[in-house]
Amino acid sequence: MITKKSAFIKQIAFYLNSSDYQQAYSLSKEFVSLFPSEMISHYFLAKSAYWADQLEEARLESRKAFNMTTAPDDIAACAVLSSTIYYRLGEYSKGYEILKTASKAKCTEEMEQLMFLFSLALQDANQAMAHIAELHRMNKGVAEDFMARFLKSRSRGAR
Repeated sequence: MITKKSAFIKQIAFYLNSSDYQQAYSLSKEFVSLFPSEMISHYFLAKSAYWADQLEEARLESRKAFNMTTAPDDIAACAVLSSTIYYRLGEYSKGYEILKTASKAKCTEEMEQLMFLFSLALQDANQAMAHIAELHRMNKGVAEDFMARFLKSRSRGAR
């Protein structure tokens, strides 16, 4: 049995990187039971549950992790994970709101990309354009690459 927090983190990360989601999920459940007051244990359970298609548990655990953190980088990471789960669940307004809330602490390029996608899902073209403009301001190269990939994926879907 693993008892050190760092050992859990390394092993779960290994399983996630190896696409062994069931192992990551099982180990993450054990991690949370041993370290219930640690944000990272809930974050890894949420991430593992997401990849193991346990979306309701992923939603619950990602919110726990989000609510436990105060560090801007952790807030951003939890918001990205939570919003991705909400997107898969078709709950676009909730996903967008968590990103907007988290962006007050720290806004990353990935968050702007996601807010662009959520804006489109919510059929708010003006807001989507505002997020692309902000992404372009943050990093012109990332914005151009993102839009090229987005437009390419849209053209493949139209065929």
